[in-house]
Amino acid sequence: MIFKARFRTGSDTEYQLLSTHLEEAGMYAELFAKKIGLSKPALLTALVHDLGKFSSIWQKYLEKSHKEGRKGKPEDHSTAGGQYLYEAIKEKFGDAGELIGQFLAACVIYHHGSGLPDVIGLDGTPRLYNRLLKDREKTHIDEAAANLDPTIKQKIDALLSDPNFISETAETLNRLMDAPVKDAMDTPVKNARYFNLGLSVRALSSCLIDGDRRSSALDDREISVRLEEAAAQADWTALLKRLEDHLAGLPAEGKINEIRRKVSERCAAFAEQGDGVYTLTAATGAGKTLASLRYALTLAERASKDHIAERAGKDHIFIIAPYTSILDQNADIIRGILDPAGENGEIVLEHHSNLEKGEQTEHFADSSETWNTPVIITTMVQFLETLFGSGTRKIRRMHQLAN
Repeated sequence: MIFKARFRTGSDTEYQLLSTHLEEAGMYAELFAKKIGLSKPALLTALVHDLGKFSSIWQKYLEKSHKEGRKGKPEDHSTAGGQYLYEAIKEKFGDAGELIGQFLAACVIYHHGSGLPDVIGLDGTPRLYNRLLKDREKTHIDEAAANLDPTIKQKIDALLSDPNFISETAETLNRLMDAPVKDAMDTPVKNARYFNLGLSVRALSSCLIDGDRRSSALDDREISVRLEEAAAQADWTALLKRLEDHLAGLPAEGKINEIRRKVSERCAAFAEQGDGVYTLTAATGAGKTLASLRYALTLAERASKDHIAERAGKDHIFIIAPYTSILDQNADIIRGILDPAGENGEIVLEHHSNLEKGEQTEHFADSSETWNTPVIITTMVQFLETLFGSGTRKIRRMHQLAN
């Protein structure tokens, strides 16, 4: 039996092999999660995320829905992968693998639909636990596992045969969970480790979802895997030069221009401080937009050259504004300097709800879903939805917040 992941849009005969889709999604998820030290767990989730599609009932559903041109109630194809991975980890590592098993199973089970839920609902319902215990005849796990592509199974077994898999993953999670969290009064937040664990689950889920959708989208366009295009390629040196050239051409006469020059130069020099949470306080008209951009570009350019542990290279610059009115003005200025001839979403992405409702170029449609561009100018709403929003569309781009 040929196991298909999906039919290509607009075709009755062309399809993507399920084994190919799992491998491609794994390559992307592994790449994305490398930045947070969870590449192996991400690869595992991707290799099993569509395990349920190895069942005959799901393949019949795919053929029927494609032939009729409409989708009925879909068969559950994600629970099987979560069950399989959880059980494999528990069998291999026992109780030591409990937390990691649940962590990875959650990413797999909820990579579609409403996205990650609370593990325990507000009414006390153990949602994840109930999905893990779902009737095996309804998830088709046993049939799917028996039909699992041998090459995929070999990769899964190789990852889980590493005796240090759990300990290394737990060490990375502990590092992520121990990141300090403080409230507005600069007071350490109680139970911050659990908050950070939740964000870590979302980050890994983001890697899986982006890998999954990227593989499907490229197959639709008959494009092979391009890992180099999956990560933003930022030439910070060139972008900084464009800004510096622009600043050099501004008027130098007068008190206001002298103040703007001093603010800009101090921001450039402050990049020596490296990462941190800082404020830039200056009067209206003092040139804060370009001064702060100069700080960011200078920091990114130096970090890309240093590339040492405490100063990792930077993949993106995010400019987040509370109102679209402020954002529109800043975006026009910044794009005019850094990428005057480019489309929205090539080097500079301006992303907010007003643009989502309007005409969408291919660059904008792809970039707004993935934030896979060097400079992203967006609203606080889009930023918060990426971190905390429900569903799977917004979470897809969360992994881009690393570096």
